[in-house]
Amino acid sequence: MARQAGLMNIKGTIEDFTFYQMKGNWYVRRKSSLTKKKFQKKACFERSRQSASRFGSGSRIASRLYKNLPFELREVGLYRQLMSKALAYLKEGKTELEVVELLAASIGVKVDKAEEVGGKVTSVYGSYTARGIANREKVISNRKQGGGIMNR
Repeated sequence: MARQAGLMNIKGTIEDFTFYQMKGNWYVRRKSSLTKKKFQKKACFERSRQSASRFGSGSRIASRLYKNLPFELREVGLYRQLMSKALAYLKEGKTELEVVELLAASIGVKVDKAEEVGGKVTSVYGSYTARGIANREKVISNRKQGGGIMNR
């Protein structure tokens, strides 16, 4: 990543070079030889494709559960914790439905219905349980002390 120097700065692509601005500085870089087609077809990218798929599934699961929480308990740190745990469970080989149930239990969401299409969880309908409501004050005080909702 080379920096642009001079009085004029260029933004865009000329042949194999891309010129751009990032955080107030101007840079130039060479175009990558990697294409979408190569990524999707070559055997050497198989594990990367698996990781990307797992990441997408984990994100979708964490998002569905996060939306079932009361607004006052939602925080970015919680979403990240849900995402991290979802990725770990998926890497262990658990199905998406199993991951939903495990994560829901850990945050006090009762899953009333989880819709699955082709092995992928498309939506989760749930309610915040009595256990979750009883722990709400503890969660809020834990958050004030720097802990997250899942550290109870």
